[in-house]
Amino acid sequence: MAVNIYKMKYKGRDGKIIVPKNWTIDFTDHIGCRHRFSTGLASQRTAQVFAHKIEAMVSLKSSFLPLTGELTQWLETINHKVKAKIAATGLIDRQEHAASKMLTEHMEQWKQYLKGCGCTEHHINQQYARIKRCINGCSFLYFSDISESVISVWLIKATSKKGNQKLSLSNSTRNHLIKNIKAFCNWAVMENHLIKSPVANMKLFKSDPQLRRALTAQEIHKLLATTATQPRLFSLSGSRRALLYRLAIETGLRAGELRALKVENVNCDTQVIFLPGEFTKNRQTARLPLKSETAQLLKNHIQGKKPDDQLIHVPDKTSKMIKADLEAAQIIHRDIGSGKLDFHSLRHTFGTLLANAGVHPKTAQQLMRHSKIELTMNIYTHTTQNQIESAIQSLPVF
Repeated sequence: MAVNIYKMKYKGRDGKIIVPKNWTIDFTDHIGCRHRFSTGLASQRTAQVFAHKIEAMVSLKSSFLPLTGELTQWLETINHKVKAKIAATGLIDRQEHAASKMLTEHMEQWKQYLKGCGCTEHHINQQYARIKRCINGCSFLYFSDISESVISVWLIKATSKKGNQKLSLSNSTRNHLIKNIKAFCNWAVMENHLIKSPVANMKLFKSDPQLRRALTAQEIHKLLATTATQPRLFSLSGSRRALLYRLAIETGLRAGELRALKVENVNCDTQVIFLPGEFTKNRQTARLPLKSETAQLLKNHIQGKKPDDQLIHVPDKTSKMIKADLEAAQIIHRDIGSGKLDFHSLRHTFGTLLANAGVHPKTAQQLMRHSKIELTMNIYTHTTQNQIESAIQSLPVF
């Protein structure tokens, strides 16, 4: 078997012969296929060593023998791009090649995969940040470092900052981190970077569900009226924030979905919002009607804007924003008995308003865009204390 190295000369645009800095290797592999690529090496002596190593690898592959320890150690020292070229010839397994790449490189490839799946930039950055936090916290560098026990210990010890305080992670946060690292490892298995996921058997922490409550009609009026008079916050004027809350309450759109809306997605004349499936949670196109008052407010809001402009700015920290406005309106945003109020509570409010208005459950399910009616009725529909008391008072006298 012949393995040759040479400098592959070529003509420049001016017709002159150009001699590259690095040496090229040319060889035939164990199944008779010819390969040629740059070694990335400028030294002839080092390139000759490279050629001898490739020759040895072809010989072992032809005899169905594994790589020697010396060859494995040598592979660890070469440039990752060159190693990828060797892996493409079939002389080393994809798993072996992936095992030598740092997790940070794999994470960048994973981000590109998520983009190709149509995930939003906000979602990708959120997932990436969580995985990076876990990997850095556990000091993982390669896939071979990832361990369920190490992650479990770190999750118990890890803290987050809240003001000047350092608090332990909530079980909900821990579960988000576990789910994301699992998704990352599952992707690696799918791409043949791993034979099996090292965190496949990792259990989630027990956590209480986040109990939310819906705003009452009186609280909605108070929130919108008060917010409209408040100063600028998170790059939004008080009136813009009030419009954002109104839109969320009336359509049930999530923060990410509202963030994806463009001016062209709203038809104020037909009073309809149209959101493509690539931006919705269930990946189905959403077509939602608007009340005439809201359609008029949006019509005034989008005057002078281009069709591809964002309909309304939605900050990342929506919970902090609405918390400030709830406090300004003197609305209790956290109650142990009835639940908390945050931006997603506006979606709960939408579902509850539909139920209180006597809307048929099937219609409510379609407007909420839920796959199961139980989710609409059990999670997103709330009863108030007044409704409970009225129900008791409606019982017959006996």
